[in-house]
Amino acid sequence: MPKDTRLSLASGCIAGACEASATWPMEYIKTQLQSMQKIAGKPPPYTGVLSGLRYTVQTSGVLTLYTGLTPTLVFSVPKAGIRFGGNQFFRNLLKDPTTGNVSTGKAFLAGLAAGVTESIAVVTPQETIKTKLINLNMSPIDGIKHIMRTEGPIGLYSGLLSTCMKQGGNHGSRFMFMSEYKRMYKGHSEAKLKPIESFLGGMGAGAPTRRAIRRRAILRRAIRWRAIF
Repeated sequence: MPKDTRLSLASGCIAGACEASATWPMEYIKTQLQSMQKIAGKPPPYTGVLSGLRYTVQTSGVLTLYTGLTPTLVFSVPKAGIRFGGNQFFRNLLKDPTTGNVSTGKAFLAGLAAGVTESIAVVTPQETIKTKLINLNMSPIDGIKHIMRTEGPIGLYSGLLSTCMKQGGNHGSRFMFMSEYKRMYKGHSEAKLKPIESFLGGMGAGAPTRRAIRRRAILRRAIRWRAIF
């Protein structure tokens, strides 16, 4: 029996909201570091995440670390839902009708398709709004109005191709890893895991992909940042 796509979608929505709230301060500092330029020949006020967190809290207060979080939260719920629900939907289509297993290549394709769908439906507009809100120092409503007034709806899709490449490759690799992890550990690519087993598998799936996608993420943000001026 195929796994329920709706359950995967709902679980992903909840996980996405929790993830966004917990990691946003570091995401804020990372975006600032990537878009920061020297002013009048002076070096930037900080060069790392920890020093950035400390500097921001001391100069602007803790709440500044959550600038731009509102649209991210709004987008994070459907984003994670589409990611996990989409992956399960494509896995159900691609799995072997006899054994129920999903091969390594098809597991990658399912994750790739989910990542591209996620990019078009949610991620590209979210990342564009987030980056421009931070750089323009505007509220979510004012920032969206500015983008629509100066660039139109197409302005929400700056860096679409690079986002699809990043999300597709990222999720394809991660879901493929989890599929093989289940196959080797439980003997079946669709086997259920205990929470601690899922946690360890998720760590293993995430570690090797971070370095591979870092350059594409920087390029994507640079495209959006340049579009402001």
